[in-house]
Amino acid sequence: MNVKKNGQLLSDTHYQLASLKRMTKQELIEEILGTHDWDYMLENGYVKIDPQACQGCGKPTNPNHPKYERGHFVNRTPADDGWLCGYCGGYECDECEKDIYVDCEVRIKYHGYNYHEECAIKMIQEKRLEECDIEWGMSEWALEEARKEDLE
Repeated sequence: MNVKKNGQLLSDTHYQLASLKRMTKQELIEEILGTHDWDYMLENGYVKIDPQACQGCGKPTNPNHPKYERGHFVNRTPADDGWLCGYCGGYECDECEKDIYVDCEVRIKYHGYNYHEECAIKMIQEKRLEECDIEWGMSEWALEEARKEDLE
């Protein structure tokens, strides 16, 4: 076997293959993947980024992919070298700090804060947010819920 390390034949050194000689192709690949970080492997062409995967969470954005999950379609949000899914392409809620699905945020005038509709309802009920401060994104149903006196 003419195996080289850094261009030098292994037989020209005082080293011999030990456990590597008995490894399967999959075991060798897993060993290499476990030895280097992703950036190194990407820079050296050992791995590549799936252009159909979300650049934020890595989940498939193609509905025909076998591991596709509902809601992770690209939603036309471009990223550096690909796409962002609807969750990663949206904003983070300024109340609960969880991701808001793209175009589903409640925007507050003048401040640029973004909230889930449910968080905005709760804040209006708790008198921490005024209905008149909402710029856009709140449905009529949510406004009716926010106007209810009782916190259920």
